[in-house]
Amino acid sequence: MGIRIAICDDDEIFRIELVKFCGRFFAEKISCEIREYASGEEYLAAEPADILLLDIEMEGMDGIEVKERLIDRHTDTQIIFVTNHGESMRDAFGKNVSGFLTKPVRYAEFSEIMKKVLRGLEAEQRFLTVQMVEKKRKVYLKDVLYLKASGKDVDIHAVGEVLASVKREGLGCWGERLEYDDFVQSHKSYLVNLAHVKRVGKEILLDNGERVKLSRDRKREFEETYLDYQERHIQ
Repeated sequence: MGIRIAICDDDEIFRIELVKFCGRFFAEKISCEIREYASGEEYLAAEPADILLLDIEMEGMDGIEVKERLIDRHTDTQIIFVTNHGESMRDAFGKNVSGFLTKPVRYAEFSEIMKKVLRGLEAEQRFLTVQMVEKKRKVYLKDVLYLKASGKDVDIHAVGEVLASVKREGLGCWGERLEYDDFVQSHKSYLVNLAHVKRVGKEILLDNGERVKLSRDRKREFEETYLDYQERHIQ
């Protein structure tokens, strides 16, 4: 398995340092391809990477805007933000943000975050087997937005498609199966993938613009679980 690493920072000296860190970390693990970009505009014009080390404070397009553009494109790139100032982090949370590094970066901190990101990439290979009318389909969990129940029929709403499962299992059975994969029931008819949640209010706004029902009796538990999910994904 080869990993594509991108380093996007307008400080050439710092890019060189991160290249050395990447070479040291991956030397005895897996092969990696490392590319450097001096601006957000330059990175967005290139092929997406698996892991992006992204400076928050850059001339022109900053790291926050790069993150938003990547969300709009529905890329799977895992972002590690790099910053000179801790206060910048409050705007840097979001989908696919795997952690933060503060300059000057120490190799031990870099290594810990990279280990976490690699575990996340492995988890992205998990999938559901959906029994449809004519055949079974494999759907990666990372692509599933939510599951919607109608009686004992369950539709799997994934990125770009809806799959109708004919396996007679209620939403509760699906919830038990996906309990440890960050799927949470928001309503008696909806089981939501927290990885695609953009905002929680009276409804749940997903990163593709869809809105999902959030019942009043589940609202507090859902909000607390989502907050815990965010904290676990930025450590």
